[in-house]
Amino acid sequence: MKKPGRDRPVGPRHCKRESLPEANAVRTDPWAERRETGTAIDPLTVLSDERDARSILRMVLDAIPQRIFWKDREGRYLGANRPFAHDAGVDSPEELLGKTDFDLPWKGLAAAYVEDDQRVMESGRPSYGYEEPLTRADGSTVWLRTSKIPIRNGNGAVVGVLGSYEDITEQREAKRALERSEESVRARLEVILSPAGDAGTLRLADVVDVPGLQAMMDGLYRVTRIGFALIDLEGRVLVATGWQDICTLFHRVHPETLRNCVESDTVLSAGVEPGQVKLYRCKNGMWDIASPVRVGARHMGNVFLGQFFFTEDEPDLEAFRAQARLHGFDEEAYLAALGRVPRWPRATVEGIVAFYARLAALISTLSFQNVTLGRTLAERDRLLDSILEGQEQIRALNTGLERRVAARTAELEAANRELASFSRTVSHDLRAPLRAVAGFSSILAEEAFDHLSDEERGHVDRIRAGVHKMMTLIDDLLRLARATRSELATARTDLGSLAVSLAREIHAEEPERRVTWVIAAGIEAECDAGLLRVVLENLLRNAWKFTSHHEAARIEFGEERNGQEQTFFVRDDGAGFDPRYAGKLFAPFQRLHPETEFPGSGVGLATVANVVRRHGGRVWAEGEKEKGATFWFTLEAGIGEEVARCGRE
Repeated sequence: MKKPGRDRPVGPRHCKRESLPEANAVRTDPWAERRETGTAIDPLTVLSDERDARSILRMVLDAIPQRIFWKDREGRYLGANRPFAHDAGVDSPEELLGKTDFDLPWKGLAAAYVEDDQRVMESGRPSYGYEEPLTRADGSTVWLRTSKIPIRNGNGAVVGVLGSYEDITEQREAKRALERSEESVRARLEVILSPAGDAGTLRLADVVDVPGLQAMMDGLYRVTRIGFALIDLEGRVLVATGWQDICTLFHRVHPETLRNCVESDTVLSAGVEPGQVKLYRCKNGMWDIASPVRVGARHMGNVFLGQFFFTEDEPDLEAFRAQARLHGFDEEAYLAALGRVPRWPRATVEGIVAFYARLAALISTLSFQNVTLGRTLAERDRLLDSILEGQEQIRALNTGLERRVAARTAELEAANRELASFSRTVSHDLRAPLRAVAGFSSILAEEAFDHLSDEERGHVDRIRAGVHKMMTLIDDLLRLARATRSELATARTDLGSLAVSLAREIHAEEPERRVTWVIAAGIEAECDAGLLRVVLENLLRNAWKFTSHHEAARIEFGEERNGQEQTFFVRDDGAGFDPRYAGKLFAPFQRLHPETEFPGSGVGLATVANVVRRHGGRVWAEGEKEKGATFWFTLEAGIGEEVARCGRE
């Protein structure tokens, strides 16, 4: 019985002798003829036998970084190069012979590898450059770019698969890191440009002109010899000038003293109010001052003076000698650096403190202005000049916004045309048949009333009542349409007087009812008086209707103020409603009570909501069953007028 793969020429060991041209020829100087003619030299022509050919081919395979392998149709390895063997956790390719992927460290992925092999062998077509994972012998997972081609025998039949791959893990990680970096930059750019952006995602370096500030403080140091540092809350040094040798050569070099420095940068300097300065002694034994830098309300970093001593207080040399010995510093060089630390009288320090407090406040103000200016269209071009890589993205964002605005405007225009068409249909096409039904039912009731049975009279009454209800509904729908379509004409309006007038009209319709009206005087708002009359009439009539089952009732109209915002309300002590369904109140034809109990079309509150939204306001309701209800609304006429104009243009 033949061993698997014995008759399958799949590797270098199956090369025929005749494939090595003149391999056994005797040559005194194999290079002479080639040098004379200038033709390329085939290294195989100088090999003495087939073993040399195999040897050099093996050296080539083992020298290249790509992993090479070949298998038979059953997935058994017939050969590989040495880099592949190392990935498989064996010392030499010979140890792989006869094994399958299920015998190797990547056995968890073996099924996918075998499926790829079979696809290449069954189709007879190569598969190039696809990416896949691999588990190495050490348990690590890497990513590969793999290619496989079918191996054919002398008759052209596919007898195996030859594959190669390269490790692209570092390339993928670099690509992902670049994508993360680009996403981070893009996110911070969007925060800067968006009026509603969350400044909490910004770093201090994003909003401070670090090179400009560095140049300015370098110049100041040359004149005053006063140091300066700007450090964010993560301990990143953004600007530094005039730092002392004891800091740069010693304290920020040794791990333990560096921790002391970072603690000074981030912890000891914390808790300082805006515009104030904190004077403190760091854990390395020297004085420093810190003042906070804020962007808006957010603390993002601190301004530092740098190490110094007071002239009134001599440093404890023995303590510093002990510190040098503890951390392994060159004691003589350390004390020499200590001697170069500046000494200032307290009066000078007080002046520096005042200057640094103003400087920190100035940096805070300028940083906040950078964010604010970046969020305005007027300053957009200047911002884009400093971030050239974002120009195309900003143009695309603006183009998309213009398209959305144009599309929204077209939708509003189409909706208004449909609404106008609907109004005409309702006014003419629906009213005419209803008037006919009403007229004929009236004639029937008047001329044949005595000849009708009680049941037939009831039918006529229901027809007339249905027509009346339908006409009322049409009137309400037309009022809703007019409230949506009509042009806003805003002016200062006395809502209190308007509410009093409406209350008198409503009460006159049922003067026998005991209702107490409480209407606040002097309530004014910038609004369309005609449309606000519709709002108040609907709300007051709503309150009148839902208190009708109470022997005595109370209806109020008033306002509440929160700063500059006015909130108006209509309150009653009537039937109320289940608060779980408050969201349905302002949708057309939504009812929370049976019509037999409280008749109505279900359009009035929808009209209220429409008018309030056109004024840029909000409307909502609060209530409980049999404990009354309160309807609240606000108005922002300027905003609503722009929305209304957009809808009409």
